Amino acid sequence: MRLFILALPALFMCGGVLWMAFSTVLLSQKTGRINVLRRTFGLMSIVVGGLFVVWAIAIMFTTLVKIAFPIVIGCVGLLLIVQGWAFNKLKLF
Repeated sequence: MRLFILALPALFMCGGVLWMAFSTVLLSQKTGRINVLRRTFGLMSIVVGGLFVVWAIAIMFTTLVKIAFPIVIGCVGLLLIVQGWAFNKLKLF
């Protein structure tokens, strides 16, 4: 069970990468507009970042692992949320 809990952030990230690849392939056939890709990539970053933050908070309360790992994953989640926001609002992509 502990291995599964530690592997969840990797599974979230793999799911986000697969989501981005799948949506890019589908969107590239329909339209070549960069706005659609920017919105999709921004949404993927926000969702995966949110999952990271929720996971980190839940793991901190259960005390299954040392506190440093959830803090690092939580910081990565916050960075992903900021990245997704920047891609959507500031059009940095």
